[in-house]
Parts: sequence; structure tokens; C-alpha cells
Amino acid sequence: NAKKKKKNSYHVYSRMQRYKLMMEQALFYALQNNEYAVHYQPIVDSKGKCVFLEALLRWNNPVFKDISPITFIPFLEESGEIIKVGKWVYSEACQQITNLKKDEKYSGLKISVNLSQVQIEHNNFVEDFNKIAKETGIDKNNILLEVTENRSFREIDYVIEVLTELKTRNIGIAVLDDYGSGY
Repeated sequence: NAKKKKKNSYHVYSRMQRYKLMMEQALFYALQNNEYAVHYQPIVDSKGKCVFLEALLRWNNPVFKDISPITFIPFLEESGEIIKVGKWVYSEACQQITNLKKDEKYSGLKISVNLSQVQIEHNNFVEDFNKIAKETGIDKNNILLEVTENRSFREIDYVIEVLTELKTRNIGIAVLDDYGSGY
């Protein structure tokens, strides 16, 4: 690192380091630049009826174009920006499902939202979650939070406490196995 070296020194960044730096900077401004979108994937029952909409985060940046969540989510988690972005996704999804349910044909529809380890371990997660649910007017029985099983939870006791608290508030929790995800 050039800062740690003597005065008048420099550091040459690799192409990957420059890419990472550019992406981190772009992600920092993506929320305020309205570059995120929530897309919905229908989840159907055995009869073909749509019972859930899974909220999926997408990022369309002018430089990076449509970039896969597999690429940018780790950057959000590493920087902590996933907290703000996750709240935004949850708010958008809750508002959308609340609006859809005003139409009788969508009355049984529920929303599924993926959660990051970083979000769950955040101190104000439950309070933020409840505040958004109240603001959007969503019935908490219409929410399913999906958490991928993760062997690296730093505070597993806290995570269990958070998930238990959410469950006691009638919020559906799905802990998904990480089979096949490279772990």
C-alpha cells in the first residue's frame, strides 16, 4: 500500500483491484441513483396457482449494465451497504404485495424475501423489519423470510434469537440448505 510506504511512492492496481474499487464506488451510490429494482419470481403450488412472489434484487448500472446478484451481493455484504439495500428491498416488496392484495384475485398471495447473514446479525434488524411492516401495512402472516443455512454465522445464538422472535410474530421463516452452492 502506497500510504504505508515512504513519501513519493505509488501503488499499481491490478485490473481486478480496479474493477473491485469501481464496483464498490458504484454500489455506494446505486440506491440514491435509483439503479436497483425488485423483480418478482412466482412460486406456484402443485395445482399451478401462484402462492408466493419471491422478491429478487436486480442492479442496472450504466457502467456495469445488468450485473448478476451473485457478483454484487458479496460487495454489498462486505461493505455493510446490504443493510440499507435490504431495508429498501423489504419495503418495496411489502408495499407491492400490499397493493396487489387490494385486488381480490391476489388475496391469497404472499411475499418471500431473501435475507443476508449480515442483515440478520445487524443489531436493529427486528426493529427495522417491524417498522417497515407497520409503514407498509402488510399482514405479517403474508411474509416468508428465506435464510440460507450458513456455517459461518458469527453470532449463531443471536441469529437463533432473532429468527425465534420473528417466528413468534407469525412471520414465516425458511432456512434453506446450502447444498450445491459451493460450501
